[in-house]
Amino acid sequence: MKFFISNLIIFAIFGIVNLKCVDKSTIQFKSYKINLDEPAIQRFSAPSADFKNEIASLVDAQKKLLKIPDQVISLVEFIASEIDNIFPFPFNDEIKGISKSTGIKLGDVVLANLIYDITAFCTGIIAQQTTGQIIHGRNLDYNFPEYLKNLTYVAEYYRNGTLVFTSAQIAGFVGILTGHKYSKFTFSINERDQGDWWINLLFAIIDRKASPLSFVTRKVMENATSFEEAVDILSTHDLIAPCYFILGGVHPDEGAVITRNQYKLVDIWKLNPDTSGIGRWFLLETNYDHWLPPPPNDDRRTPGIKAMNATNQENINTNTLMKVMTIDPVCNKDTVYSVVMSAAVESKQGGFQLIIR
Repeated sequence: MKFFISNLIIFAIFGIVNLKCVDKSTIQFKSYKINLDEPAIQRFSAPSADFKNEIASLVDAQKKLLKIPDQVISLVEFIASEIDNIFPFPFNDEIKGISKSTGIKLGDVVLANLIYDITAFCTGIIAQQTTGQIIHGRNLDYNFPEYLKNLTYVAEYYRNGTLVFTSAQIAGFVGILTGHKYSKFTFSINERDQGDWWINLLFAIIDRKASPLSFVTRKVMENATSFEEAVDILSTHDLIAPCYFILGGVHPDEGAVITRNQYKLVDIWKLNPDTSGIGRWFLLETNYDHWLPPPPNDDRRTPGIKAMNATNQENINTNTLMKVMTIDPVCNKDTVYSVVMSAAVESKQGGFQLIIR
């Protein structure tokens, strides 16, 4: 009954949800095992071969629709020519492997792997149930979602025969944008709307300590063993672009939105911070600093907060959170996929739920 009432409240406030965004999808997606014990150049060969035409279409669209300047293309080609010196292992070899498997020029694969650090718009929500369990909602929005929808698959990363983590993966990418590590933490990344995108590429060239965002997050998903360790790494590592890291743990109050610029931590926003005495049961982050108002032409925050409050903490669960991720404009014409996840539950037992929009 509580579930039914909360749904009525959401529909009463917001009316019919965006018809392009429903809470159940008929779009099928593939799953692949990525074996971290294999040579790096071979790890992504299966999905790369299966999606090679779609990857090529995405690269062409990026060049045309983003109107990338010639001087930036030259920078990308330089990175490709010096990939072993600029990109750390295993990412250099994995990208070379994708180029080999698809027949796509190495510079174009490099561009595809840098593109998220350049432009994307997303929504992330961390919520705590009355039981103390943390659940995490994530919408990935992009300028041309019709391409990325055709490239989305579930990747299960294994080491020594054991599942390390699960991700919503984009074919052609080796980094992680959305991840689930059972009994440890969940993760998503949002672009922080700061400055001209080409500066990010220049930063990567000038400062060899800086890494593409999705490379940093991949290493965190592979190696961090706790929510606290993940928060610490993502708060301190040099990056090539500003962003928001959103994490959920397995214990009560383990939820955080980390606001970053390229070289330092700007802010950590937590569930129920000890110092404030304020009880917050959810955090909602789009692409703008949470202490500032969002721009009127892109206010996904206010409808999302209203929907969360309408649902209320007693009724929040993976199903009702997916409904919040479905309302307009939290879900919109640019939304590629939605994920609802909880590190307290194994990915195959409902801990990682993906809908391609």
